[in-house]
Amino acid sequence: MTYLYQTNDFVEAAPDERRVPAGFMNLLAIVVMVKSMIMLAMYSSLSFLKPIYNEQLNSLTTLLLLATCFVIAQRYFRWEDTAPRVLFVLYFLWAVICCVRGVWTIDNYWSWRALSTNGLTLFIPLTVYVFSIPEIARHTLSVWFKGFLPVFFLFIPALNADFYASMLNPLLVFVPWLPLLPRKWRLIALGMACLMLVISMGGRSQILKAAMALGLLAAYAARHVLKDCFYRRLRHALLLLPILFLGLGVIGVFNVLNIGSYVGESHGAAEDELLIDSRSIVYEEVFSSSLKDGCILLGRTPAQGYETRMQPSEDRRQSYRVQKRRVFCEPVHLNLFAWTGLLGVVLYSAFYWQASYMAIYRSNNSWMKLMGISVAFRWMWGWLEDTNLNFDIMSISLWMTIAMCYSNRFRSMTDSELQAWVTSIFRRRSNHDSPAATP
Repeated sequence: MTYLYQTNDFVEAAPDERRVPAGFMNLLAIVVMVKSMIMLAMYSSLSFLKPIYNEQLNSLTTLLLLATCFVIAQRYFRWEDTAPRVLFVLYFLWAVICCVRGVWTIDNYWSWRALSTNGLTLFIPLTVYVFSIPEIARHTLSVWFKGFLPVFFLFIPALNADFYASMLNPLLVFVPWLPLLPRKWRLIALGMACLMLVISMGGRSQILKAAMALGLLAAYAARHVLKDCFYRRLRHALLLLPILFLGLGVIGVFNVLNIGSYVGESHGAAEDELLIDSRSIVYEEVFSSSLKDGCILLGRTPAQGYETRMQPSEDRRQSYRVQKRRVFCEPVHLNLFAWTGLLGVVLYSAFYWQASYMAIYRSNNSWMKLMGISVAFRWMWGWLEDTNLNFDIMSISLWMTIAMCYSNRFRSMTDSELQAWVTSIFRRRSNHDSPAATP
């Protein structure tokens, strides 16, 4: 007997007879919603929302998310539906080793907390097992779009405009797929992407992410002119540029992070906000800490972070004020380097490299190629930002796109099948949305 999942025009066979129960999918979607609400409370100026943003709730939802993903992976995930398991096994083995090493480096209560928070963060690739299943990805996104977006727009006057892209990352992911969306959602996605470009010059990450999403939409519009080699070369450029700039910065030839020093005289506050260098000092401190302790290859473990000369943050989750250590920083790859060393960075980066390769070279539809470029861009941007702390909605949606790039079921869809899948996210549930069994 084969189970079919039917939502109006979208019908697909499940990978095996073990259908993921609705309870698991609902639980996962609710946890993602709570994660989104935690981030909204964090960037809100409304005092009555602040209690939602607390470390206990954040840790509890992270544990629940990981546990749910683990159970689904054990019971319903099939390796033949995604990439070879070697990379996953090696990465998770190294993550466990780094966490165990971290136990031996603990010197106070705050390093215990750092290990528990950062250690859980290392296991976010576990979500690939879950979101590579189209039914789960569809249900999670459907709940998020219909549940979180109305709340976001309700509180938007009280939200920090620099972080719209962080809170609405799932929406931004769909901007390159704009032609697949229903008309109302096209206007919402396009309007918010354009708003992110202009609402705050201080939100550099937001501006570049929105610009990249709109650029990929333009690439789709020019699909009759652009060939597959365009996507392949663009992917190569996005993956090679960080390595090139890192090398030039290390040898002192050119510091791309301090581009303002090469521009010359400033022409206004907006330009200053765009060109200010807030990352060079972070790179210096992360690398010097690892070099000092001889941890370039293996890392200082998730319990230690890195030593800093800057004034530590008031947030004790981030800093040990007495020892002048920071538990984490904004660039995701620097966190991985500090916690797991060069070996961990290579293994973690390999997920981006492999996922983008499979989406661009082994897809049966043009839309997944755009997602492959998006993943390659996020790897490049991870050297500047994309912090991976807290399992927030930004990280979850990023790993959802990586999972989709890995998934044979997504990559084997035709353009019309993928459009039906996207459309099903925004449709109201009906009597036809239940699974049907056929012999």
